[in-house]
Amino acid sequence: MTTITRDLGTTRAEPFFDRHAWKILLGVILLVGYFGVGDMIGGASNLQYGETVYMHSITGMSWNDLQAASPNVARLIDTKFRTEGASLTTLALLSLAVCLTGFRKGERWAWFALWALPLWMVLTAAFIMIVKKQPGYGTPVPVISGSALFVICAAVLLLSFRKYFRA
Repeated sequence: MTTITRDLGTTRAEPFFDRHAWKILLGVILLVGYFGVGDMIGGASNLQYGETVYMHSITGMSWNDLQAASPNVARLIDTKFRTEGASLTTLALLSLAVCLTGFRKGERWAWFALWALPLWMVLTAAFIMIVKKQPGYGTPVPVISGSALFVICAAVLLLSFRKYFRA
């Protein structure tokens, strides 16, 4: 069991959550990295399979229909997906470095830095939600996964507040 040395030589056990919160964030970060690598490799082809609701709700057509109707626009969207995948992967790598170093050691700067993850998640979900959509297609997958991961990250960071702001 990890202990923390206090003034006057007293010690106390570090709470379970404080010792293991970084592992939860690590899991979320690895998942974000997985999504990023998938987008870099697959490009916009995911719009035909995994994110059909997203594609149909915004354009009213399938990915294959868009490719046939406007190949130049389809190439632009595919390139955008791949570059966003590179951005996700980069975000995951940087967050991984912060999580495994400063956050794991209990350094306050790392706690602040990792708030970039839930901020990015909530902004992404918000932008997808506010775009004008075709009626009747449901909620796009990035809104569901982004919202769930936001709740997990924000909860872990909020619950770990005591560790990073002890007197």
